[in-house]
Amino acid sequence: MMNRACSKTPSRSLRNLTLAIGAVVTSTAASAQWTTIGSRIYYDSGYVGVGTPNPLYPLDVRSERSRSLSLTNNRATGTVYGTYSVVKSVNGRGLYGLANNVNGNGYGVFGVSNGRKGRGVYGFANNSTANLASYGVYGRTLSSNGAGVFGEGNDGVGVWGTTTSTANGSQTGANSVAGVRGIVDRTAPGTWSAGVWGINNGTADRGVGVAGYHAGSGFGVYGQVADNAGWAGYFMGGRNYFEGEVGIGTSEPAHMLDVEGDIKIRSEDRIYFGDPNENTDPIYLERSNPGSNDTYLDVVIGNDNGGSQTDWFRITADNDDSLALWFGSDGTAWKPGGGAWAATSDRRLKRDIQPLEGSLDRLLQLRGTTFYYKDPSMRGAGPGQWTGFIAQEVESVFPEWVSEYDGYKSLSIHGFEAHTVEALRTLREEKDAQIKALQAQNDELLERLERLEAMMLER
Repeated sequence: MMNRACSKTPSRSLRNLTLAIGAVVTSTAASAQWTTIGSRIYYDSGYVGVGTPNPLYPLDVRSERSRSLSLTNNRATGTVYGTYSVVKSVNGRGLYGLANNVNGNGYGVFGVSNGRKGRGVYGFANNSTANLASYGVYGRTLSSNGAGVFGEGNDGVGVWGTTTSTANGSQTGANSVAGVRGIVDRTAPGTWSAGVWGINNGTADRGVGVAGYHAGSGFGVYGQVADNAGWAGYFMGGRNYFEGEVGIGTSEPAHMLDVEGDIKIRSEDRIYFGDPNENTDPIYLERSNPGSNDTYLDVVIGNDNGGSQTDWFRITADNDDSLALWFGSDGTAWKPGGGAWAATSDRRLKRDIQPLEGSLDRLLQLRGTTFYYKDPSMRGAGPGQWTGFIAQEVESVFPEWVSEYDGYKSLSIHGFEAHTVEALRTLREEKDAQIKALQAQNDELLERLERLEAMMLER
């Protein structure tokens, strides 16, 4: 009976006793590895595992709960740390966080501050060796959709970078002194990669994706590219605002917009003048290409208000109206004192000078007419009745006055004054000859009359 009873399953009391004895033995064996000095206890000859029987590090904590390690510092004053870590290796990391999740939003290091001026993550690098890289916070991601450092601020700043260094940096950033430094460390990165990328999903006015401010005379935001095909600054969408003098090609602008170099305005684009709220007349310059080999530069000087009011393009000498040239939107043109436009005429600049001949006869072959244009909108045409010549009739007399454009003949009457002078000279010579002949006839008649009077007196 005793043997059969012993072969059965041990009673609950016996099993509990066995576990208690094992715990005592295990605790005794474990406590033998710890060293106690006063209020301090330490263990320096092995690994301690929590949640794992095979620890790989001096303290190896593994868990499937929401927190593997929870540290709380209840001190309410002074500078305190929930976690404080120090490394002395030049390539060490004070805090290394790895999110090894495949799906979801994992964070290598997730910092939250509920204080008014707290920091979710605060990194401080105190490397005194200038030629070695030192990082307060170093973030790296191998995921195409991940982030090396992800900062999110509900009311404040997601990522705050500060440097107190007075060392001179470089324009290329090779030895940069920066509160926040972003690097794309590939020579052929993907499209729209960025060293620093700022996104603002707010819908309120004046939200900023990336803001730069400099308290001195430096640069709020500085952009530089080594390849001329890139953009040092690229703005897209909405409106862009610049305050103060803006220099393009010059670092010392003296005007609101100071450009040193050529300005290129593409075809069909316009340069507007004036505030559109001043009146409804458009004033702008525009280049257009009506044909494959045609180019226009249009100076649009108003809409003429349906023909009731003329708008003017004016060329003045320091806004002196008495010296102004006026070109009206109705096709009229004014110049001070009227008269012809100046042309180079110095004898020292001319050769093969020959007098005009037959000007009177040639001018009298022309026929003056009045007419209306079939299409007043054509180049050089206009509405209403006009006075002038017919190009085909003029061509046989003055071919140098006639040219052709788009299959239609046009007139450019030049030298008309010279021909007029020579025609008047011919008329004067003919008149003088006629007067001379009449004077001779008159002298002959007077002489005959005097003879007749003498003969009558002799009788």
